[in-house]
Amino acid sequence: MKHLYLCTMMLAAFVSATAQTKQLFDNGWKFTHEGKSISVDLPHDWAIYYASDPATGASGTDGGWYPGGKGEYRKMFATPKGEVIKLHFEGVYQKAEVFINGQKAGQHAYGYTPFTIDITPYLYRDKRLNEVLVKVNNSEQPNCRWYTGSGIYRHVWLESMPALHIAENGVVVTTPEVSADKAVVKVETTISNESDSERNAVIAIGAGQMMVSVPAHQQKSVSTSFIINHPHLWSPDDPFCYEVKAELKEAGNVIHKQTVSYGVRWFTYDAEKGFVLNGKPLLLNGACVHHDDGVLGAMAFDAAEIRKVRQMKDAGFNLIRTSHNPTTRAFLDACDSIGMLVIGEAFDGWRSAKKPYDYSTLIDSCYREDIRAMVERDRNHPSIICWSIAQRC
Repeated sequence: MKHLYLCTMMLAAFVSATAQTKQLFDNGWKFTHEGKSISVDLPHDWAIYYASDPATGASGTDGGWYPGGKGEYRKMFATPKGEVIKLHFEGVYQKAEVFINGQKAGQHAYGYTPFTIDITPYLYRDKRLNEVLVKVNNSEQPNCRWYTGSGIYRHVWLESMPALHIAENGVVVTTPEVSADKAVVKVETTISNESDSERNAVIAIGAGQMMVSVPAHQQKSVSTSFIINHPHLWSPDDPFCYEVKAELKEAGNVIHKQTVSYGVRWFTYDAEKGFVLNGKPLLLNGACVHHDDGVLGAMAFDAAEIRKVRQMKDAGFNLIRTSHNPTTRAFLDACDSIGMLVIGEAFDGWRSAKKPYDYSTLIDSCYREDIRAMVERDRNHPSIICWSIAQRC
């Protein structure tokens, strides 16, 4: 099945016959900054609404003399149905703290990696509306060598699921054997049990089914493999993608599911032959692309992310390095479907500071979390051919 890039970016929420829902949570926020409150929809970057001012812009020359500061986002919402409720943030710049009904539910420091907060314990279970408050602290300036933006600049999702469910990014597809004649596809699925008792279920992938028993408050992974004869290989010239659906069943009913897109391809690289994709040498013509979108600031609208990849493709490039941080899921989906190779970068450096408040001030406290967030989210994308753990250290 080939995915058209406009189709892969659709933001419609999905609802199954189970308690599983995923709702786009972008609209209807109240934003407060410097004592003033306005109504906003996400993605939102408060910095781009100010004029660049060398006299007051704390971000300095590299950040375009835009302000940083602190901001707060509030929203009221009803408690959705489901045993486990989570908020997924695709990106907040930066040092985010999340409160539900006045109680701190979680935090995340790095501005470029996604994070998920379990808000179940803090929700009202009666008819009262809940309040989510997200505090954003981008006051420590300068903290980057480029324009960062400030605020909840990527999408937010409200997720509801049963206590027994497929873990976040829990369906991993690899192709350990690939040739023009045959591809071996391995699917590993991780099941999470957030209930107080052991649960027995069935994980169904295609025509195959596997029994799984998951102890209380633990996870368990199961694997299966299948063969694609004469596979349609993914490449920048022919970005063909397959889909695999994993369904979790309990007592015969589907209680949770995940569908992932993947590509079948293989590559090698060495000093003599260079980069070889699907058995054919490929000259890499790459460029570095930052996360912002010009006059839109850092606001990561899907259409803008798709346009950015399309422009690079039309200009003759076949590889993008995401300087100097993880990009958006929409950007990588576009690379998969348009046909663009990607070097996914984690952060700008390690412990040697380039700016007074850059990632060197965070690395010891959260590098494991950030690397995990990047790799687990992006590992199924056929466009990814390399990981970068810093520009220079």
